[in-house]
Amino acid sequence: MTTSSLRLQRASGESRVAFDLRDGRTRLGDLYQRDPCRVLFPEPEPGDPPQAVMITTSGGVTGGDSLRMSVEVGPCAEAVATTQAAEKIYRAAKGGGHCSIDVDVRVAEGATLDWLPQETIVFEGARLKRRTVAEVVEGGSLLACEMVVLGRAASGERFTRGLLLDSWSVRRPGRLVWTDTL
Repeated sequence: MTTSSLRLQRASGESRVAFDLRDGRTRLGDLYQRDPCRVLFPEPEPGDPPQAVMITTSGGVTGGDSLRMSVEVGPCAEAVATTQAAEKIYRAAKGGGHCSIDVDVRVAEGATLDWLPQETIVFEGARLKRRTVAEVVEGGSLLACEMVVLGRAASGERFTRGLLLDSWSVRRPGRLVWTDTL
């Protein structure tokens, strides 16, 4: 068997977290995790909303990997979602496919979500397709930020070849209000 005919192991993970308001406090309403995706819940400071820290236990993503993350905040609840560390997108194998990351965010009426992940570092030769869709109901509030770092400058690496397709869509019920693709 030649190296080119070996089937490489790939990650296919998912995490879903939902918060709702009960007894005047935002609480975890639902949680689903499938390796390598996990969600941690650090103890918030008094008066601060709960946090969901999205992690991937694989240490990074490469060609052929597929990750899905979902955060939902119910009516009048508030939460912060972030990542544990920078997401590393490693070089894809020669002739290999892209990795995909799908992020779905839903914010209900009167709810607030801060989506503040750490940066995504795209290594030389990486192939990433990331899609983020935010559904924000009238009266809901979303603060969102995504940072992308191309290459590893401290190592002298620049991103000169590979694939980066990063799309964002923000929707109100029944209509698209903003979209952008990098």
